Amino acid sequence: MASFPAKGVNPTIDRFIDGFEGPIVYVSAVGTEILTTAKRIPVAGWDMVAILPTAEAFAPIRAMQQRMLLATLLLSVLAAGATRWLLSRQLSPMVDAARRLAALSDAGQTPQPLPIVRQDEIGELIGGFNRLLAALGKREAAVKESEAFKNIILNSMAAEIAVLDRDGVIQAVNQRWRLSS
Repeated sequence: MASFPAKGVNPTIDRFIDGFEGPIVYVSAVGTEILTTAKRIPVAGWDMVAILPTAEAFAPIRAMQQRMLLATLLLSVLAAGATRWLLSRQLSPMVDAARRLAALSDAGQTPQPLPIVRQDEIGELIGGFNRLLAALGKREAAVKESEAFKNIILNSMAAEIAVLDRDGVIQAVNQRWRLSS
């Protein structure tokens, strides 16, 4: 039960004296940030004022913010781990296919069809790749057959034959040519 200081001493208190009702956060004369609220009681001619340091008033909110931050960080780490696990699980057939292709290209072997582990988008992609491998295998067989046919024709000729490109570089010769050289 105290009276307000004189008007003009503190602008925040002057607002309350002028009839403001509600909360205000300000720094007191002793340098502490405080939450103050006022309510007029017209029947008694009083102003009821409640004062509480903001550190105490907002402590539950700050504690909740810290818990929310911790929960957010924990859930973010869990989400990142789950995403990594899910992506590695979903893309493992693609990684296996890439490793097999790298091994085949390094070894110089004829590519064999890759196994289709699941019938999903990646399975369809690997199936398409297998169809491409089959088409390339047929083309390679046709080229070998054509090359063999060309060699049979060249070697059946009694004359010495050499096939040159536009620059005059020898591309192929028959057996008669090789025997005479």
